[in-house]
Amino acid sequence: MAETLATTGALRASDVTTAAHRGDPGARALPARAGRLVGATLATLVSFYDPGLVVVGGAVAHAGDYVPAAIRESVCRRSPAADPAA
Repeated sequence: MAETLATTGALRASDVTTAAHRGDPGARALPARAGRLVGATLATLVSFYDPGLVVVGGAVAHAGDYVPAAIRESVCRRSPAADPAA
């Protein structure tokens, strides 16, 4: 990621995802942390609304399992309404 940042002057979500797929530990930590934060917020909504389905799209859909797995884990851990089998 440092090389991309030095070359382009900025990092995009796709740059982080590419670096994570290549095994960069820092790049793997960023989407996982973001997923935990999103999951914590979604857990509150799931507890309140008890939806049958939560759909997350956009760049998250292209991040592999890093973000969705962290979101799922966080929601299931924090919300009694969440079904971990889903």
